[in-house]
Order: sequence, then C-alpha cells, then structure tokens
Amino acid sequence: MNNPDTGSTFYFTAKLKKQKTALIEMTEEPLSGRDAEKIIQEKYKGSRVLVVDDDIMNQQIALMQLEDVGLVPDVADNGEEALQMVQENHYSLVLMDMQMPVMNGIDATRKIRELITDYTKNLPIIAMTGNTYEDDKNACLAAGMTDFLTKPFDSAALYEKVLRGFET
Repeated sequence: MNNPDTGSTFYFTAKLKKQKTALIEMTEEPLSGRDAEKIIQEKYKGSRVLVVDDDIMNQQIALMQLEDVGLVPDVADNGEEALQMVQENHYSLVLMDMQMPVMNGIDATRKIRELITDYTKNLPIIAMTGNTYEDDKNACLAAGMTDFLTKPFDSAALYEKVLRGFET
C-alpha cells in the first residue's frame, strides 16, 4: 500500500563481538589491551567516566566497553551538557567527541580548563574523533585534551588510552 508522506520504520538486531587486537600508534612503552583491561579492573574499578558524543551508537559502544571493565560511565550528548556535568559531578576521565552540535569538543574542553580548579586542570580529557589528520590532533591538544583516540576504536585501544589517562 502506498501512503505518501507517512515514512517508514525499520528495526534490526546486531550481534557485536569484542575485538581482541589493536592497531594503534604508541608513543610510549607498548601495553596490550588485555593488560590495560586487567589493570583498570584491579586499580580503577568504580571510577566515573564521562562519555561525550552525539551519536547514540558511539555512546552505546563506549558504555558497554567501559562497563565491561568495571567503570561507571555517564553520557552527555554535546559539549554544553558535558561542561555542566563536569561542574556537578566528579569524573576520573572524560572521553570527548570533537564534532557535536550545540558545543563541540574543542570548545567544551577549553571551557572546562577555564574553570581553573585542581580538578578541572588535571582532569584527563581524551579526544574521540574520526579525524586522523595531524592538525586535528594538534587542535585537540592545544585546547587542553590530554590524548587522542581515533574512531572507530576497539576495546584494546580504548582501554590503553583510558589507563594512560588515569595514570597521568
């Protein structure tokens, strides 16, 4: 039956597997994703992490992977929400998307750093982005982000960056 202007609804189920290997560029002594996962579970279980991303699928993947190692993630849909949540809660680490509506990750990071408290000055903020250009990485670091994670990422890459963030 053809009904103009009514739209369509589609449903699907996806079964995802955890990736076991990582292809990441290391700037320090290499640490396997499995080692990082174990250390996070032993030393940082229960730590609060803020995931800032406007894409629901990216949020769900990050939440699942963080919860798998015992972390307690919260979600913000944009930089403005993240700024408010950082002021109202205490997070051990922030995973920040670069490109979002309302306020992007670069501006949100700058505003978090401008709060000038020991907490916000030392809060690890890891950029999450599909942009892999050196200029993008430099812009993140110049804004005050502490590390850079390229999307799509696997659990090993995420755990290595999260552990590095916790231990800086």
